[in-house]
Amino acid sequence: MTDTALVYIRKADETREFAGCGALIEGPYIATCRHVWRDAEGDANGGVIVEFPRSLDGNGAPERQSVRMADACDAAKPAPDLVLLTVGPLPAGVYALPVATEERLETGSGRIHAFKKSRDTDVFVSGTIQQGTTAKGLRQISGEAHSGYWTEKGSSGSPAFLENGMQLAGILLLSETGDPPLREAFILPATAIRRQLERIKSDAVAEEMGVSLSTLEHAIPGLYLKDTPVSQIAVKIAAAVAAITAKANATPLASNSGSDIDQARADAADKLGGMDTEGALAVWDDLLAKDADALETLTRRRVAMLAEKASIQRLQLNYADALATLREIVRLDPDSFEHWADIGDIESMTGTISKADEAYQSALLASRRTGNARDISLSLERIGNVRVARNDLEGALQAYEDGLNISRRMMAADPSHADLVR
Repeated sequence: MTDTALVYIRKADETREFAGCGALIEGPYIATCRHVWRDAEGDANGGVIVEFPRSLDGNGAPERQSVRMADACDAAKPAPDLVLLTVGPLPAGVYALPVATEERLETGSGRIHAFKKSRDTDVFVSGTIQQGTTAKGLRQISGEAHSGYWTEKGSSGSPAFLENGMQLAGILLLSETGDPPLREAFILPATAIRRQLERIKSDAVAEEMGVSLSTLEHAIPGLYLKDTPVSQIAVKIAAAVAAITAKANATPLASNSGSDIDQARADAADKLGGMDTEGALAVWDDLLAKDADALETLTRRRVAMLAEKASIQRLQLNYADALATLREIVRLDPDSFEHWADIGDIESMTGTISKADEAYQSALLASRRTGNARDISLSLERIGNVRVARNDLEGALQAYEDGLNISRRMMAADPSHADLVR
């Protein structure tokens, strides 16, 4: 599948002159070098076409499409040697590749899939993509001495991968020349390309919502999660903003934990209404800091404040801090099913199945200690989900059946309760 990521960039005039290479990535976009784009445009600005060498039309010729600039990738200073091009419906048998989201997916033993203009063919060049980057943010790739080919002028924009990797590790920018070739080159890391994709998607959502991108990034510092596909970034942002707005507009319920907590809820809601999640967190941090020693003995008050703080951290998609706050809550109140379940839910998204299972088991023990049948049923449902993920289908079925039996008993005791019937 990675073989279809290599595309050729050509002038759109009658010459169809070859300008360089590109990589087909999620979006879908074509990632190529700025200098390749400039060479393809030419002085006459006659347009640019992309050629898919692994997809042939009815006449046996490579499929071609006109392309245009999607983003010049020049918001950062200095701007990377990168542009992103928009492409139409992909030809048959051609796949857009995901882009590596972290360093471990773009360094190590790998290869470049490049076009050699001098031989009029594509070749695979093996090498090692080094850790660390240059002052310009590039990674060095050192070719294997026994490799039959090396890259040349015209190979710029070619995709690089790790061995057996299915994600883009970067695109070739510069290759050392000489006779014989020095077998040293530089690539723009995929993580740098990913940042440009994130900015494009986030910019579009911010504009649609009528807020600045900086406001979104400040309100939701965990916006760019590593496991979020580019196609889902807009959905993730919209959901996060909707959750912040919902909490800001929720009718506050009077508590029996103190009037200062009720006031803090109102103050935090005002901050959230302005997308100021950091300000909302500060409201609770300030209250927690007041008479901290005394509050340590007032578990109910402290748990209430910490719970509000954790809820805002989750709105920020700041799961690491939310976990730390939730673990402080269950330290103070180990019988809190709700917060044990929250820990398990976050671990299931961002951590490991084993950690999620530990939290759900703690939630089950807490609900049994309090004798809350509904919480016992919900704990068993989550434990069943973990067992499905582990392919323990027999154990999952047992957990689901145990939980269902509890729900049936509760429904029999209160048949008019809509949630229990559901």
